[in-house]
Amino acid sequence: MNPETHGQHADESDAEIDLLLEPWQYPAELTTPLNAEMLAAKVLDSLRPTRLSLNALLVRLEQLCRGAALAAESRSILMGSLLSDRLELLSPIPVHVECDGRQHIASSKDLGVFGVGIDEESALDDLRLEIVEFYYDLKDEPLGEHLRQRYVYLSSVVREKK
Repeated sequence: MNPETHGQHADESDAEIDLLLEPWQYPAELTTPLNAEMLAAKVLDSLRPTRLSLNALLVRLEQLCRGAALAAESRSILMGSLLSDRLELLSPIPVHVECDGRQHIASSKDLGVFGVGIDEESALDDLRLEIVEFYYDLKDEPLGEHLRQRYVYLSSVVREKK
């Protein structure tokens, strides 16, 4: 968008609105309540494109700010320990950590499990517990193909402590 052209259009719209608002531009019969209502509607109609474009701009700006905030609070890490007395990690698990503004979420795409907390560390602790529970939930159960693949991956990166 060319700022010079944009400014001209805004000035032209402002000039049109000023003309619409100047009462001496209209015959006396337009100043009756019924006609004044029509005049007000015409003024509002002339403002509508400006109002809509400003609203769209504000919505887009909010989206960008929200996206930037989420990107700033989103990262990928490698979890190196389950902090469990029952299972130990043989190799790190990729984890994505993000904040939605109210809570932190730590998730493992490979396992399809996640943890939630008021801060990053509590979300990671919750995820660790979920991984341990997930392992024992799947261990002795007949599994469909999808869960079996997840269990095969999980059992390749953890082992039970003795």
